[in-house]
Amino acid sequence: MDQDRFDISGEIEGTKIPTDPEWTAAVRKLLADRFQLRFHHETREMSAYALTVARGGPKLTKSDPEKDPEPVLRMGGSVGQTMHVFGRDVTVGALMGQLQRLALDRPVVDRTGLTGTYDIDLAFTREDPNGLGMSQLPDNAAPNLLDALQQQLGLKLEGVKAPVDVLVID
Repeated sequence: MDQDRFDISGEIEGTKIPTDPEWTAAVRKLLADRFQLRFHHETREMSAYALTVARGGPKLTKSDPEKDPEPVLRMGGSVGQTMHVFGRDVTVGALMGQLQRLALDRPVVDRTGLTGTYDIDLAFTREDPNGLGMSQLPDNAAPNLLDALQQQLGLKLEGVKAPVDVLVID
């Protein structure tokens, strides 16, 4: 699995840009149809991050559905650099799903109680998981992700043990 590579082509029906959950569902269906890959969901107790509202409350701007007909979530930057996150009409779950894949080492359990969609503007320094090169950051570098979430969005991540939905390949 770590050595063999494959190209997989497919199309998602419809004319609008698919959301992250729509892409995930389409890829799962494609893998099941073409490769007979079978899987199921289980809940397991594991290390995770609990996302809560920080002291002082959320600093999120509600999206305007009239102005933002299509969700947008863009991220740019690499390890040891400032990563910029721009979102429009984005749920807290969609934001954290992307951050989990790109910058976190464990799943996120949303305990904010926040619903609806928001406009997101976030800048943080994406840390090197191996700790290499991080001591060379300039004094004006953006804060790390945990600090940036709290300072810029009013959200807090804390390490916990929690029941997490996992995908198990049969």
